Amino acid sequence: MAWLRLDEHVPENVKAQSLSLELFRFWINSLCISKEKDGRLPDLDRAAFRLRMTKPRVVEKLEQLRSVNMVDLVDGVYVMHDWGQWQFKSDVSSNRVKRLRETRKKRSTSVSGNGSALYSVSVSGEFKPDKQQTADAPQIPPDLVQSEYPQTLSTIRAVDPSVDETFVRGLAITVAQKILSHDKFPEHRREVATSDEWIARACRQSFSKGPKNHRAGLLLSTVPNILISWGVEKRQ
Repeated sequence: MAWLRLDEHVPENVKAQSLSLELFRFWINSLCISKEKDGRLPDLDRAAFRLRMTKPRVVEKLEQLRSVNMVDLVDGVYVMHDWGQWQFKSDVSSNRVKRLRETRKKRSTSVSGNGSALYSVSVSGEFKPDKQQTADAPQIPPDLVQSEYPQTLSTIRAVDPSVDETFVRGLAITVAQKILSHDKFPEHRREVATSDEWIARACRQSFSKGPKNHRAGLLLSTVPNILISWGVEKRQ
């Protein structure tokens, strides 16, 4: 019997908890059936049989996971995202992997604006600067992140009722980091672009123009880009 490693902080992971219950179950089952090939899913016919689903349905669910970076498509084969970092073959792992495990153990989830983890969320929901962030990463002024985002929360919950305040605050921090990193975004518009009203509007646009099965997790990538486009357009 082969064992699968599952991090104890999955209940606090924004990306995982933004999935629908059906898609979350599909993700867990996909992790299980990909174990035998080191994270690579079996051919789709075999995957469909093991998941008790039709082949088109399997592809649909895999594409939903791929849209939120939980599955990758490599040379035409679906691969579980970051498999090698989490599902190493032996507990006698390298120092690099051990350091990675210890770092991730100390945080429940990372909120990233450009692919690097700049902020982490504690189990209590408190956001703190990540100790591993790069020295040149922009620091977010306190006035760019509000304490509450009622309009944004209401907008997202209308589509995805499972979303909570922690996810929304993480989204706001991601927005702020992206805006600060954009060299053409007008400084005088930063505060309004990170406001509850603007983020809620960007969420509505993302839901209206996004994929059919748009879930909250996708907002972490779409909303910052929408807000940046608005800010840059108004500058011109």
